[in-house]
Amino acid sequence: MKRLFTILTAVLLTATLWAQNPPQKMSYQAVIRDVGNALVTSHAVGMRVSILLGSETGTEVYSETQTPTTNANGLVTLEIGGGAGFDEINWAGDTYFIKTETDPTGGTSYSITGTSQLLSVPYALYSNASGGVWSLTGNAGLIDGTNFIGTTDNVPFSFRVNNQKAGRIDPNYFNTFWGYQAGNSNTAGNSNTANGMQALFSNTGGNSNTANGMQALFSNITGSQNTANGIYTLYFNTGGSSNTAIGQGALYNNTIGGSNTAIGRATLYNNTTGNFNTAIGRDAFTTGEVFSNSTAIGNNAQVTASNMIRLGDANVTSINGAVAFTVVSDGRFKKDINENVSGLSFIMKLRPVTYHLDMDKMAVFMKTPDNLRERASEASKEKVLQTGFIAQEVEGVAQELGYDFSGIDKPDNENDYYGLRYAEFTVPLVKAVQEQQKMIESLQEEIRQLKDQADHKQSALSKLEAENVTLKSGFENRLKKLEEILGAMAQR
Repeated sequence: MKRLFTILTAVLLTATLWAQNPPQKMSYQAVIRDVGNALVTSHAVGMRVSILLGSETGTEVYSETQTPTTNANGLVTLEIGGGAGFDEINWAGDTYFIKTETDPTGGTSYSITGTSQLLSVPYALYSNASGGVWSLTGNAGLIDGTNFIGTTDNVPFSFRVNNQKAGRIDPNYFNTFWGYQAGNSNTAGNSNTANGMQALFSNTGGNSNTANGMQALFSNITGSQNTANGIYTLYFNTGGSSNTAIGQGALYNNTIGGSNTAIGRATLYNNTTGNFNTAIGRDAFTTGEVFSNSTAIGNNAQVTASNMIRLGDANVTSINGAVAFTVVSDGRFKKDINENVSGLSFIMKLRPVTYHLDMDKMAVFMKTPDNLRERASEASKEKVLQTGFIAQEVEGVAQELGYDFSGIDKPDNENDYYGLRYAEFTVPLVKAVQEQQKMIESLQEEIRQLKDQADHKQSALSKLEAENVTLKSGFENRLKKLEEILGAMAQR
């Protein structure tokens, strides 16, 4: 026999209730499977829907036939109430049941597939039929402060589909659960709100949680003050508190991690026990289970250690702003200040190089799945000729000199990688310039002294030359007189 599996019955008005001559219809959905339990997809099916009075075998007060078409998931959606007599049903007069018959081939060879009580009374129709005043078991009248859905003796309001809990308002614990099996296990949790199939399904003692979306906070037991918006958000959370997850599968595997913020599809997907993490962007921060106080911003931005901030993925080519990045450098917060910075000896041993990034090796190391790789962006990034140093070489030079250089970002674990903080190179460069300046000044002083010595020697030489001129002149005068004496003697 063919079978019809009803997954959702909802009673809704399809137009504004208070409009003149409002259309009175109910929305009904069902999944169709054949005798082999296979979905009947994208196919016209014949259906007969009846409203029965009082019991599963009660008097038929309304019926209609339709030939809807199932979607790709085997789901059919009907609007019930288009036939004659529907608007004459006295919803306040008794209980009602909905009977569905179907022919998966699209004909009229119906198989009776099930009858369910309409525990969710169509209140809008009920109110419209009774002139706007609900029964005293559900409403005390139209006076301000007395209109409510529920009962006058503080019994929780609930409705069921196929005798399965579909939602409830629990005034004893101030909880509101809407959706099939939403808040299914709650016993003592307070001030929780769950909207969606099996949202907050396992919660027993967690408080002040908000879950919107199918199976959001599904496994939560005692976690409190969590906000989950989106299908499967915080799915495995059991005791983690103060988490915010927005987007399909955000914080999916989190169990007891707390104070995490995940915005975007699959953000912080694998985090289990890490705390104080932030992820914004599609598939951001999907790596790591126990990292804490880390932040990833941007599409597929991945963090590889705790206390890390990552902006963008490997394809990012520019990070800019109106001003330079500022690092706290207030002297009031510094101690153990020394001047043991390696300068010229460190700088002279560095090897500046140019290189291209190997994006394939990076993707393998980061375990980036192929469906998240942007091949065109990666190819463009690989073409860029980079200029810099090799981190391992810089580390080797620093170790050789016994210099604990803060510009090296060393891996924190086997899945982390080396990096360089190029701004830190400014300090040893300044030290190197200072050392060079001292050398220059020393050489300048030596040159000055040599110049003074040369000037002193030149002055002495000039004095000697002057004395030599004087001696020469005196000698020439004496020689002339001697020649004159000798000439006179010769004449005698």
